[in-house]
Amino acid sequence: MQFLLKHKLALLVGCIWLLLFGCNSANDDQIRFEQQSFMEPEGITRTDFSARITSLDENDWRIGPIFLGFVNVFNPPFPNPIGNQNVRFELDVISIGAVDGLIIVTQDETGFNRTLFTFPSSPLPTGIITVQFPARLLDNSGIFTNARGIHRIWCYDRRGRLITYGDILVE
Repeated sequence: MQFLLKHKLALLVGCIWLLLFGCNSANDDQIRFEQQSFMEPEGITRTDFSARITSLDENDWRIGPIFLGFVNVFNPPFPNPIGNQNVRFELDVISIGAVDGLIIVTQDETGFNRTLFTFPSSPLPTGIITVQFPARLLDNSGIFTNARGIHRIWCYDRRGRLITYGDILVE
């Protein structure tokens, strides 16, 4: 007890230092994660119609550092590659009140962000959240044949923090 009394200022400074550097580390990791999401796609995570992964792209569908332990990708988009049908994937929200909404976006050929899906409640409820939208929306014309190719999908919360991202191949 005497040690605590004698060194309370040093302990207080040490605790503040740990909090500051601990937060900065998580923020720095999140910033790196978000920067990586804008690199060119190198492949896709291939899945069949039952959501079984047949080929894994290690860069797809990772969880942002500030969301680790709060949300997981339950099923990445399936099937992938996809034809003229709905893109579907599932997130598993583990923690109550941890994720402030959900906005799914892609970028068109001019770099403009377009919203593909928005979950209506915030914060997200715990459990499985199903994201679903027509593959034709991946092209700004809404015409399926124009949507062919690889598309990067970003999943953000309503505060603009990246939860996960990955690639979908439209054939």
